[in-house]
Amino acid sequence: MAGTVDDNRDPPPPYETISPGSPDTAEHKPPSYAPPYSAAPLPEVSATNDGRVDVRVGQRFSRNVEWLMRRSSTRQPDHEPRSSRTRPRPEWTIKLNIVIQVVGSRGDVQPFIALGTELQKHGHRVRLATHSTFENFVTSTGLEFYPLGGDPAELMSYMVRNPGLIPSMKSLRAGDIQKKRAIIAKILHGCWQSCIEPDPHSRKPFVADAIIANPPSFAHVHCAQALSVPVHIMFTMPWTSTRGFPHPLANLRYSGSDPSLGNLISYHFVEWLTWQGLADLINGWRKDVLELEPVPAAEGPNLAETLQVPFTYCWSPALVAKPPDWGSHIDVCGFFFREPPAYDPRADLVEFLNAGDTPIYIGFGSIVVEGPEKMLSILLQAVEMSGVRAIISRGWSNFEAPGNSSIYFLGDCPHEWLFQHVAAVVHHGGAGTTACGLRYGKPTTIVPFFGDQAFWGSIVASAGVGPDPIPQKSLTAEKLADAIKFCLTPSAATAAQDLARKMNRESGVRAAVDSFHAYLPRGEMQCDILPDQPAVWRLKRGKTTVRLSKLAACALVHEGRLQRKHLKRLETKPIVIDIRRWDPLTAISSASLSTMTGMADATAGIILDPYREYKRHRSRSNPAETPTSTISEQSSTPNRDLTHVRQMLSLSLTSLGKFLGRASRGALLDLPLAATEGMRSLPRLYGDPVKHHNPITSLETGAAVAWSTFTHGVYEGVTDIFVHTYRSKKEQGAVGVAKGLTKGLVSLTMKTGSATIGLVVYPSQGVYRGLRRAVRKGVGEGVEESRWVEGQDIMRRGDWDGERCDEKKPICTNCANHEVECTFSARGSSEVSSAASGSISPSERRPREKKYRFRTSQYTTEISKRAAQSPTLKSTETQHKDISTEASTDFISIPDLQLFHHFLISTIPTTVDDEDGRVVWQNHVAQWALEFPSILHLILALSALHMGHEKPALRDQYLQQADDHFTFGVQSVTAVLSELNADTCQKVYISAVMICFAYFGRGPRPGEYLVFSDNGPAEWLVLMHGVKLILESHREKVFSGILEPKPDSDVPNMSPPLQNELQNHIAQVQGLQRLVDLQHQWDAGDRVMYVSAIDNLTSTLEEVYQKRSLRKSAVGLMHILMGWLYRLPRDFVAQLEWKDPLALVILAHWAGLLKYMESVWFMKGWAEHVLNGVRAFLPADLWVWIEWPMERVQEE
Repeated sequence: MAGTVDDNRDPPPPYETISPGSPDTAEHKPPSYAPPYSAAPLPEVSATNDGRVDVRVGQRFSRNVEWLMRRSSTRQPDHEPRSSRTRPRPEWTIKLNIVIQVVGSRGDVQPFIALGTELQKHGHRVRLATHSTFENFVTSTGLEFYPLGGDPAELMSYMVRNPGLIPSMKSLRAGDIQKKRAIIAKILHGCWQSCIEPDPHSRKPFVADAIIANPPSFAHVHCAQALSVPVHIMFTMPWTSTRGFPHPLANLRYSGSDPSLGNLISYHFVEWLTWQGLADLINGWRKDVLELEPVPAAEGPNLAETLQVPFTYCWSPALVAKPPDWGSHIDVCGFFFREPPAYDPRADLVEFLNAGDTPIYIGFGSIVVEGPEKMLSILLQAVEMSGVRAIISRGWSNFEAPGNSSIYFLGDCPHEWLFQHVAAVVHHGGAGTTACGLRYGKPTTIVPFFGDQAFWGSIVASAGVGPDPIPQKSLTAEKLADAIKFCLTPSAATAAQDLARKMNRESGVRAAVDSFHAYLPRGEMQCDILPDQPAVWRLKRGKTTVRLSKLAACALVHEGRLQRKHLKRLETKPIVIDIRRWDPLTAISSASLSTMTGMADATAGIILDPYREYKRHRSRSNPAETPTSTISEQSSTPNRDLTHVRQMLSLSLTSLGKFLGRASRGALLDLPLAATEGMRSLPRLYGDPVKHHNPITSLETGAAVAWSTFTHGVYEGVTDIFVHTYRSKKEQGAVGVAKGLTKGLVSLTMKTGSATIGLVVYPSQGVYRGLRRAVRKGVGEGVEESRWVEGQDIMRRGDWDGERCDEKKPICTNCANHEVECTFSARGSSEVSSAASGSISPSERRPREKKYRFRTSQYTTEISKRAAQSPTLKSTETQHKDISTEASTDFISIPDLQLFHHFLISTIPTTVDDEDGRVVWQNHVAQWALEFPSILHLILALSALHMGHEKPALRDQYLQQADDHFTFGVQSVTAVLSELNADTCQKVYISAVMICFAYFGRGPRPGEYLVFSDNGPAEWLVLMHGVKLILESHREKVFSGILEPKPDSDVPNMSPPLQNELQNHIAQVQGLQRLVDLQHQWDAGDRVMYVSAIDNLTSTLEEVYQKRSLRKSAVGLMHILMGWLYRLPRDFVAQLEWKDPLALVILAHWAGLLKYMESVWFMKGWAEHVLNGVRAFLPADLWVWIEWPMERVQEE
């Protein structure tokens, strides 16, 4: 089976369960385990005159398929379906390199120009890769261009001659198939180059962070697999199997009782035919260029559907609604309309438009008509017969017939302008042209030539805005005249206007961009240092992995903060393609056939490869081609012949090695794996669910899968004997006992056998794949080098805006929290320009010299100016370039001494709740402050905030002092983070704690609600992540010695009133599980995540009430309440950032606990602030779920 690996645990949602087509098929009979006909003939496939594929499915085959689908519908799917609710659409802030790969005509390219323009508005760098013919068309809109190869005119001509998937005999004799395959090969190669090659003109480096493509580009999934980046497919015609309507390229004749099932089958036939014609090309390209394994024959036809690649269809849902059996990873967003281009019409065109009745438009765009003279004659006769005036587009067929005052022959003209000045349109039915005509409310006649054009013709007719389509091969003047007359009727005009009003309320391009962003793995793609930059590198620090962008990594290496060899390529969306198995017999047979085929190819290569080399050598050394060869050349012939013999021998030995390798792999790996997967999948045939295991990419993942399948397999195999026997007896009585026992014994054999063999097979598969990736790493190394070059180019060009570090409030938190020094300066700095230009030598690396500085805090935009004017602050900043254990000898001003004294006497008692804590802060932390400058600055910042709280009249003055000290405190601790060790970890941890205290002490800020915000990442989450990094790497050392936690000595029994209050509170929180249960279609993973958060909140509640029973300072609740946030899993935090309603409700009940800390000066107002933020983003129908915490917080 094919699957994606996503450590972010946010894969595209699976398909919804397919239900039977009609109630008639669900008879109340015991299920049959054999198909009605064991030898049903296969469907017949042939080409039709209308350019589609005629698929005739006989009655017996149809009934077998319906039996199989009914059996499938009674089984549980491999994946639990996700919720059908609207997927969260968080604001996207990461600026990506996006390549859009488009193969087709101008009408296919134009919608993606609109898409690319919209993506640019979000800060993305967009490259549109398509045919060279459209370069000016693309670049004129401001998008980057990359040529794919292939001539669209030649492709259009071929499609007109061969409208369907099966070519005509005339094309076969003319060699058209070989030419088309050569074009496809160039396109595949061009698609890969478009992902990694620099701009053809400016040579600006480019490596794609995400891929958008239309299906005919064929390379999309494969390029994404090689790069391990997300891919999103967008198209103008249906390409995903559905019961709603047949594939546009299939003319299905289905004899079964469920016509909707015939529609579903048509997609599989079209995909299968397409794959048969291209499989060898694609797999050869994968092997030779991408260094990937060939796609298995069984997986190739429906690869994108099996992988559940996100799909966006760019047509109006008002015209074609999304079928109910399409999964939630498929969106129908609306037509993609570009901004109407500026157009100054020719004077003679304006004169023609004003000379009489409103004309109609006739044009076939990029279609190269076979027999243009005959087609033009039909058009002219139809115009005359219908009595209208017409504008005929010359198009690629170059229509021209001067001398008719009722007809104007038009060159290039934007449809957006033209269609506002015509009464009706007649065209070939391209999706873009169809959309444009309907957008302006014009009745439409479609003359389809090939592809999806007939589909759009039928859709237009069913909507009542045009007549039935007229295939071009059956087009006559009479038929066209009748169609034109229909378009000019009032009913057609009214229907077209109504549809136009609905379409104009949509925004297809913006919806498509939202859809694209929603399915990106934000957590994996975001740089931990520069949140608006995509992460492409990973850096392992202990148990912590830091994700770095190109710019961050290059800057850190340049500054000597890390070495490039420690950087590893980050795979944001790995893809693994496996073979789906159904039972042991077919699995072993298929694996055996594949192994024998590989061995046969290698055997043939032992002889054929040397022979081909021999022929090449003879052709190169033919004396007839070199009549002027010299004596020296003749004397070197023996040496060349000897070299040639060695090459032939090498080729023969290489093929022999392939033979031995293929045989060994088949016997030791492929066959055992096929048997294991076949046995594991067999219970699916009699209705048992089969658990889907994670993809295997390494020894570690293989071992994990082996253990998981072993434990589940043995347990289920043993228990199934009793489960199946009991269930069958309950349903069918005594007969059911025998059936259930039989199924149980089969399950015991298959599941335990698969589990046992899997203990060896799955780790072996992991070892094989790990070794293969290690050996075949040329593409990976090339991608790494390209990304590094791009990062250096960004530094050299200064292509960043000085706000990459997201230092909101406080300053430089991302840098501090990820163990790197904030060494960037704002864009435009002369230091940046001088430092970034030229080559970087080791002698130029000065780790703590602040050549670069990420953006300073939003609190104090003038801190640098004041620091330069203040000798005290200036000297202090200079000292902080090197953190030492010697006391600073700098002068401390009287105001700072006053703040330090206030901290010792007044502030410390407000931050601890026991005597031991006061001793630690007053003795040890105060001493550390004299040794560790960051602690001193943060002590002064926290004291200033406290003074501002106690003296409201001087609050602004104290806030200014707090901001200054906070800024330098964070800058100072940043310098030591990259050298965090056992000696400094406690001091750094205390610094981080005081940063958190100061954050709260600054008070609630509009738009920031601790774990989510109005825009971008929440500031508090960044701080908390920094604390996590410190604790994950040095937890034992941090909480040792003077910081070792001391348990509460004597916890009194909770008073009855407090116990009653606790039980009431727990009941309110546990009641949230009802809200979880109301969401019937959520998958098990989501439910476990939410229930776990609720259970953890319940435990936190109990701790809070136990602490309250001690009657100590409320500050003692700080570590309990923040601990709940600290322990939240990444998936739940992501839901909060996306403002998921249920996650917000749970957070609201946590925020209610902050009420108990209102007596602590730095926590005042936070409970109400967070709850108000939750309520602002929560749908009104869910406000009832947060009434209880809201009421508690508002109580006096």
